Amino acid sequence: MAVQYAFGKIITQGLDLNVDAADPTSYTSGSSSWISVVNRSITGSIISCSYSSDFKGGLVFNNQSASVQFPGTIANYGTGSFTIEMAFRPSSINGIHYLVSKNSGSFPNWGVYLSESGGSGKLFAEYRINASVSCSVSSSTVFATGSNYFVDTIFSPLERRTYINVDGGLDVISTVGNGTGSLTTTGSLFVGNLTGSSSQAYSGSIFNVKAYSTFTSGFNNFKTISQRINKPIPARPSNALALIVAGGGGSGGGGGNRAQGGGGAGGVIFTSIPLNIGNTSIIVGDGGLGGNNAGFIGNGQNSSILTYVAIGGGGGGNENSPATGGSGGSGGGGTQGSAAGAGTVNQGFSGSSSGGGGGGGGGYGGLPVARLSFAHDGGPGLFVPLFEPVAGSPAGWFAGGGAGCYVTGPGRGGIGGGGGSGSVNGVSNTGGGGGGNISSTGAKGGSGIVIIRYSGPPIATGGTITSVGGDTIHTFTATGSSTFTVL
Repeated sequence: MAVQYAFGKIITQGLDLNVDAADPTSYTSGSSSWISVVNRSITGSIISCSYSSDFKGGLVFNNQSASVQFPGTIANYGTGSFTIEMAFRPSSINGIHYLVSKNSGSFPNWGVYLSESGGSGKLFAEYRINASVSCSVSSSTVFATGSNYFVDTIFSPLERRTYINVDGGLDVISTVGNGTGSLTTTGSLFVGNLTGSSSQAYSGSIFNVKAYSTFTSGFNNFKTISQRINKPIPARPSNALALIVAGGGGSGGGGGNRAQGGGGAGGVIFTSIPLNIGNTSIIVGDGGLGGNNAGFIGNGQNSSILTYVAIGGGGGGNENSPATGGSGGSGGGGTQGSAAGAGTVNQGFSGSSSGGGGGGGGGYGGLPVARLSFAHDGGPGLFVPLFEPVAGSPAGWFAGGGAGCYVTGPGRGGIGGGGGSGSVNGVSNTGGGGGGNISSTGAKGGSGIVIIRYSGPPIATGGTITSVGGDTIHTFTATGSSTFTVL
C-alpha cells in the first residue's frame, strides 16, 4: 500500500507525475522501473541506480550513467507554468550536478542542477527557449552534502521567470528573462542526469519527484514529508508575494476629427513582502476619468502596500487641450500630431504618439511598448499566472493599455484588460486604460488591485481569502484604503 505521511495528503491539483522510492506501488527494490503513482501509465527506466532504505527509501545515483529516463511526452507544458518538486540528499557537489533535465541537445530545454565545489553549492533552475531567449535563477540557500532537502522549482516562460522554494518556503524569484516561447520538447525527462550519461550527473539520493502543471509552493507537501527527511516544519511563512496594480488612465475625448489617445495602463509591481505581525494599510487606486475639451487629463490613482507604490496610468490626450498624453505608470496616448505620455521605469511603458496611439501596456522589465505612429492599439498587458485563479481579464492578465481611436477607425484594447475602442471603459481591477473616442468624452480607466499570496493556511485577515494549491491568497478589489492584518 502507499506510504502514509504524518500530516495528511499531498496536493493533487495539476499533479501529472509522482514517483516515490518509499512507495511500493511506485518502486520495489531491484526493479528497473519507477512508476508514477498518480498516473501508472507513466514509467521511468532506471539505469545504473541502486536502492537505499534510508528515510523510508531512495534511489542512489553514484556514477555518470546513473539516471531515470521518462518518455519525451512527459512534462511538456508549452508556454504554461509548471512546478518540478524533489526531495533529495546530495553526496558530492563538485562542479555541476543535474537533478532533473529535459534536454535533447537542442532548444528548447530546461533543468535543475547543483553547482559549486568543496561539498556545498547553490541550486539553479533555468530554461532556454532558443540561443538568445533564456531565464535562470540560483538559490540563496547553500546546499551541503549529507543534508536532506525538499525543493520546488517553478518555470513560467510566459511570465519570463523562474522560482525556487526550499523546505516549504520561498527562496528566490528570478529577474525577468529576455523573451517568451514554448518549452515543449521531444527530449526525454531525465532524473539524476543531464542526459543518459554525463559528467554532470547528480551524486546522491533522490527520494521522490513530482511534476505539476501549475504553480505549487510546496508548503503543504513539505509537511507530509518533513518527518521522513528529518526536517522541522516552518511555523509560518515569513514572506509573501504581492501584485500591486494601479488604476488605469482615462482616455481622451473631444468633438473634432482628430484621434483621441487611449488611457495608459496602471503601473505594476510584483515583489516579495515581509509578513510582519500587525496591521498594514493597503490602497487600491481607482481608474482615471475620461478626458474632454476642457483641459482635463484623467490619470489613474496609485495603489500601494508598505513602501511599494504603483503609479496610476496616464490619461489619454484630448482633441484640443491638453493634446499630449499624461505620464504615469504607463503613458497615455497622444492625439494626432501630439506626443504621448511617459511610463514609469519597471512599472509600465510610454504610450504612442501622433495619431491616438493606445497607452503603453503595464509590465515589469521588458514588455514591448505600444506601437508608434498611427498605431491605435493599446499596449500589451502583463500575464502573472501566480494570480490567475483569482483575478485578471482574461484570467491572470493585468494592465493592458487603452485603445486610441483614429478617424479611420478604432484600435484594439491591450490584452489583459485594456479598454476597448469607442469610449469603452478599462476593465475593473485590472488597471486597464480606457478606450479612446473621436466625438465625445473619453472612457474611464479600470480600477487597480492588490493581491497577496503566501504558503500554507491563512495567517492573516483582509480582502477576499481563497486557497489555491496549498497557498492562501488575499485579493483586495475595493478602491480606497483597506487593512491587511497578520495574526
